[in-house]
Amino acid sequence: MRWFIHAFKNIFNYRGRARRAEYGWFMLINLLIQLAGFLVFWVVIAGLSLNTTDISLVLGSIGIIYYIASFIYSILAFFVSLSLTTRRLHDLGRSGWWQLFIYLLPLFLLGATFVSLPILEEGTPSTPIVAINIMTTVASLIYLIFFLILLFKDGQKQTNKYGESPKYPSQVEQNSNERIEPSL
Repeated sequence: MRWFIHAFKNIFNYRGRARRAEYGWFMLINLLIQLAGFLVFWVVIAGLSLNTTDISLVLGSIGIIYYIASFIYSILAFFVSLSLTTRRLHDLGRSGWWQLFIYLLPLFLLGATFVSLPILEEGTPSTPIVAINIMTTVASLIYLIFFLILLFKDGQKQTNKYGESPKYPSQVEQNSNERIEPSL
């Protein structure tokens, strides 16, 4: 949880480097929060299906509050993820602009899907639809590989153009071999 809070405190920090632990813990806790929110959403939907007026009114209110909270959290988590991924890429010696590909690829595939919708309405899967499905599968694999690299590859041990290693600080500043933890 410490790394998750640390990542949120650095929401607009695009300088420096981020360790694997910070990136991994943020992504894991963010995923768990999103899953918990999804579970709440389906509990509300199930409650609304009971068709009891009193329960529907309460659950409807909870649903509205959930949507607002979910929207705000999603925006905040997006900006945290953007800055954290930038700093994680810096730790690997890469520019933060590398993640632009990861955000633009789905937009391209979405556009290709909309272009091919009239073809899909004709009823027979055609070559463009098959091609889009293949591209989506390949894009999903690229995403998976990209995020696994960010999660598991150790950062550069030496100082790079983005700053000193957060895991391997220089011997001058390091008084002992203690692990560097975020300060809260």
